[in-house]
Amino acid sequence: MNSKSLYQEIISRIVLNDSRDEIESIAGVILSDVFGITRNMVMSGIMIPWQRQDEAILQDVITRVNREEPVQYIVGTTPFFGRRFFVDRSVLIPRPETEELVAYVLDYARANGAACRVLDIGTGSGCIPVTLAAELPNSEVVATDISEEALAVARKNALLHKVPVRLLLHDVLSKPLPFQDLDIVVSNPPYIPASEVHQMRRNVVDYEPHLALFVPDNDPLLFYREIAMKSLNPLRTGGALFFEAHELHADELAEELEDWGYADVTVYADMSGKHRVVKAHKNHHE
Repeated sequence: MNSKSLYQEIISRIVLNDSRDEIESIAGVILSDVFGITRNMVMSGIMIPWQRQDEAILQDVITRVNREEPVQYIVGTTPFFGRRFFVDRSVLIPRPETEELVAYVLDYARANGAACRVLDIGTGSGCIPVTLAAELPNSEVVATDISEEALAVARKNALLHKVPVRLLLHDVLSKPLPFQDLDIVVSNPPYIPASEVHQMRRNVVDYEPHLALFVPDNDPLLFYREIAMKSLNPLRTGGALFFEAHELHADELAEELEDWGYADVTVYADMSGKHRVVKAHKNHHE
């Protein structure tokens, strides 16, 4: 089978209502992650062995893609910050916006000596703490989640990348944070109002964990408030709190953080110009 012909055939068999770029991206992931055929191999049109069982595997993958199952769950991994991470349906698929959140945390940590005590709340796949532990090798990194299944995925990712992330089962809405002397608290908590479910695509709503996505319409800042209030004591004076936020609520969150006892609040725009990352410092007078 010619690799370029196979790539074009996969594209033709994907019937999603997506852009051509998105379909080409999915086809590329199928080739590389299922069959080990790289982009360079496709570009050069090399011949590859192709057997009946390969066609059966491909047909199964195409069927799942056309049901709008995210290709990351089908292949079981996804890239994040230059590394690969295991994912399954118990965790959100890491997004590019979260890479930007991590970049801001790294900038802050390196400017403050790099050897930090960091807590990630609602860790999911563990992409945030594993990346931070790998990039800041002298730091102590702890992560929590309410889901045992999510923590199992995060544990696999910590082992994969050989970093010492401490993982704890914890419900931030109902329990205090059992930590002290933290330099950084970071979180990408649930922030999508439940009413937005009807505007969202099936590949998210039907497959990704609602526990990690949605908040009540009448309290969109629920997790931010709980995390901010409960982080005041564990954070050292001058320590930093980093959030990924809903673009429509980031500015409101920034205002509330000052009311909740934080100072030097900054809102950062992502690559699309949307307000996505909010940083705040524990007030020196706290």
